[in-house]
Amino acid sequence: MSVEKLLSALKKEAELREKTILEEAEVEARGVLSSAREQLEALEARISKEEKECALRRESLRLAGEKMLERKRATLAQNKTLSEVFTECASLFQDFMKSTAYAAFIEREYGKVKEELGAVEEVRADPLTAAILRGLNAPSVVQDKEVRDGFIASSCAGKTRISCIFSLRLEKKWREAGPGFVFKLKDFL
Repeated sequence: MSVEKLLSALKKEAELREKTILEEAEVEARGVLSSAREQLEALEARISKEEKECALRRESLRLAGEKMLERKRATLAQNKTLSEVFTECASLFQDFMKSTAYAAFIEREYGKVKEELGAVEEVRADPLTAAILRGLNAPSVVQDKEVRDGFIASSCAGKTRISCIFSLRLEKKWREAGPGFVFKLKDFL
């Protein structure tokens, strides 16, 4: 073979190889491009799904916030009503303390306390109640500024005490029944 034929054959072989490499590269590039498109579509679908989930969560949080605000407003209104009713009860009791029926009430309550304690050694009371208790010959009646609406009787050197104080009774009863009362009152109003 002559040099020219050899060169021509080598040239053809190189061209064929170049063509094959280019075709293979083109096929591989199409595969890479197709895979990239699939991955891009999957990512876009995932992003879209996550954006929708985030939007749903934001909406849920917004609704929960509104509900909490509504509950807070209702609780504040309920607490205001509770406070007003509680204050009115205390005011009514103060009016009751000024009535003649109060002395009979204290006499009954003191009788119950005596039965429960046995020997009453000391009674601490507000000024009005102290005067009534002195009239009932209660032992060692002490006027106490801390006691505003009733009395505290003690025995056994102060180890046993019974409170007959309206505000404490009202608080206890209020804890038991007050909220239910406010719901009924709310329905009534």
